[in-house]
Amino acid sequence: MGGAVTLEAHTPEQLDELALAALDVAGAFRNMANSCRENDLQSVSLHSRKPREWLSRLLEWTHKAAAEVEREERRWRAGMRAQSVKPYRPRKKSKTARK
Repeated sequence: MGGAVTLEAHTPEQLDELALAALDVAGAFRNMANSCRENDLQSVSLHSRKPREWLSRLLEWTHKAAAEVEREERRWRAGMRAQSVKPYRPRKKSKTARK
């Protein structure tokens, strides 16, 4: 049932949206932890196998995405350097050097 993986372009704003969504999830976990502490709950039974798998995959994706961003940055910087370098042109030999 898995579809083909599709690369999508992401703007900095879209990456910020992903970051904020991740912070929302982290905030919800922190709120649950604090609520448990405030109410002296020693533990709460939750189904966490799937969320742990999802988080693991998300972390793996994040590392791959960061590496891709770094590759694109290097490619862009190399292109900028290449544009700023003057093309090599051999010097013309002077008439006095031939004698």
